[in-house]
Amino acid sequence: MAHCTWTYVADNGQQHKIGLFHGNRNGHLMIYVNMKVAVIDFQVTQSKVYSFFIEDEFCEIHLERKGDKMFYTFEINKTIDTPRNRIRKKTQNKYLKQTALFFGAMLAIAVLIGIGLDRFKRKQEQKLYTAQTTLPVITAQIKEIEPTAASMTIHYSFVSNGKEHDFAVDISAFNSQPFLPLEAGDEFQLQYNPRSPYQHELFLNQPTAKQLNQYLVRAAEKHLTLHPEYSPEGTICELKTVFEEAGPIVFSIYFHQDEEAEGNPDFNSDTYSQLVQNPDIKRLIQENCY
Repeated sequence: MAHCTWTYVADNGQQHKIGLFHGNRNGHLMIYVNMKVAVIDFQVTQSKVYSFFIEDEFCEIHLERKGDKMFYTFEINKTIDTPRNRIRKKTQNKYLKQTALFFGAMLAIAVLIGIGLDRFKRKQEQKLYTAQTTLPVITAQIKEIEPTAASMTIHYSFVSNGKEHDFAVDISAFNSQPFLPLEAGDEFQLQYNPRSPYQHELFLNQPTAKQLNQYLVRAAEKHLTLHPEYSPEGTICELKTVFEEAGPIVFSIYFHQDEEAEGNPDFNSDTYSQLVQNPDIKRLIQENCY
């Protein structure tokens, strides 16, 4: 299963997390923005473009098939006619002459120092890239959860160089949210700087393999509570089958299947019905589990 993620930073500095799951066998596809489902499609096996808005930006995810491989790109469409692009075009035209005059006046200086600055910039970017790509990823564990009416503070820890580090953070404004409600003992991936463990990032939407198994159990328990006529073995098999096709977001769909769209617009009885009533999903469940 293909899983791609992107980060879009808006003009106000807010980060938006975009993700895509794409099944290798039947082409089932799911796109989410900040853990909210934006697109669900099935049997996507050829090149295709999906569009959606993030705030007032017109965003596109391009699927391009080349041979037996599929490539994925996320783009901001700045040419299509939207209110945001009309404002952008006016602003660009307004400053076009000023920019041309500025660069004309600075041309002599730029010729003298441009090469040196470019080399310096490339070296700095390479250092930054190297630092970012070599930061290790380890496991962090949730120790305690403190919900209030206005916030959700979690206490978590991870071990680095034989020493346990404890931290607390309010995750109510996190872009990366967990697939199921947090519980003490939950484990997620964390990227950190070994020289300064305070410099780290916790990814609540990237559960460990152990945590995925816990999600499976919790979703199965909820499903059996709502459907006592099903067997535990069949339910576990059903969840595993659908997980292989659509990824861990399936656990969210099953867990919240008894909720209404008014209270939970992302995961509710409608999204559950849409998933399990798909002919391909129904066939796979029937073939593998019942």
